[in-house]
Amino acid sequence: MTAWLAHLTDLVVKSFDTRGAAARALNLHESELSRRLTGTKLPDIGFVHQVHMVCVHRYRGEMPSQADSERLLLGALEEVDLRRYRVSKRVVDAEEERGRLADRAVRAEARVAQLEGELGAERESADQLAGRLRRALDERGRLADRAVRAEARVARLERELVVERESADQLARQLERSLDHIGQAAALRREISNLGVRPGQILLVHVGPVDMDRYRAQSLALALFEALGPDGTLVVSTATPENSKAFYEPLAGDQDALVRQMFMDAVPAFDPATTPSSPTLSALSEVVRTTPGALRSSHPQASFAAVGPWAARIVGDHPAGSAFGWRSPIASAYQLDARVLIIGGPLRDFPAYYLADHFVPEPARARQTCKVLDADGWVSFDEVNHAGIHTPELDKELQQALHTELGPRTGRVGPYEAYLLPLRESVEIVADRLAQASPSTT
Repeated sequence: MTAWLAHLTDLVVKSFDTRGAAARALNLHESELSRRLTGTKLPDIGFVHQVHMVCVHRYRGEMPSQADSERLLLGALEEVDLRRYRVSKRVVDAEEERGRLADRAVRAEARVAQLEGELGAERESADQLAGRLRRALDERGRLADRAVRAEARVARLERELVVERESADQLARQLERSLDHIGQAAALRREISNLGVRPGQILLVHVGPVDMDRYRAQSLALALFEALGPDGTLVVSTATPENSKAFYEPLAGDQDALVRQMFMDAVPAFDPATTPSSPTLSALSEVVRTTPGALRSSHPQASFAAVGPWAARIVGDHPAGSAFGWRSPIASAYQLDARVLIIGGPLRDFPAYYLADHFVPEPARARQTCKVLDADGWVSFDEVNHAGIHTPELDKELQQALHTELGPRTGRVGPYEAYLLPLRESVEIVADRLAQASPSTT
């Protein structure tokens, strides 16, 4: 690489007084020429030919050969980009082959001329000279065919080079975006660690109703994984509350019974492996769900996904009827002393607290009907009626109690306000408040 850059700089410096003059002569923007002179962007063989064509009458001194320039560029490409090196090497080889074939064609023409001269000078047998001439002409034809094929091959390789160059530019843009992605993730990781997240923890993350696109969610997920380390486990909600008969029946409208039945039969069943998270959740939910190695629980309306060594333990047992009960990922995380990270939402805005509803004796239940993959159609089951327990007034009390009695760690994650608090103590505080309000909650 160093030899190529020094060689290219020498050609430009000894041919032009300024870099701007060189850029104009080469029909390039000055910044583009600077990128090629510093090696930020490697040129192709066509650029070498263009430099020699422009510099040949300007170079102050003995101009290096084009073959030397091609050799140095190939050496640089071989160091940094083997794919472009192989394509460029094939172009140079094809050009050399075309040159050799042209030389052979010239020699063949000379031989034909020589034979024609000998025919007149030596008055050889007409048949003998005619035969030799035919053979020479045949050879010239074969060489001409080979030259045509070589030209076609050069054209094909040039097209391939264009495709490779476009692919390289696309990869460069992807790399630039990846570097920006990594930079954002590093800043987020520092903020998450400053909140108190430590390697090896089990962390339930809830993102409130904030504007977060998939790109920012990917940066956040990377930051969370880095903060937790390989021994930590990340858990997020991947709920699908829309998987409900109560949601789909109004969509069928006032159609006749047969059309309504056909509509309800066409509703997709919940599949933990493929069903996307609810669009009401943040983009982080889908990013974590689709992370390689992620596991997802089987509840058809309130599933969770987890990544890490405790994932199977946390999401492995989650039947219908225990959305947030003692056979749920929330209960498993509670038993494992997990931490809760709330981003962009109030302290009370987290379904993990619904586990506290199961401390209430005989909480009210509501019938749920949804569609699951392994069942033949719709299935029904009873769930605790959390909406009936958590009134707006009670939620305000819970918010105040969590602030007063727990004193959660507060800070910012990116542009969002964030809280970090222990799940077990949080659930127990909520359970105590529910016990005090039990006449109104049952």
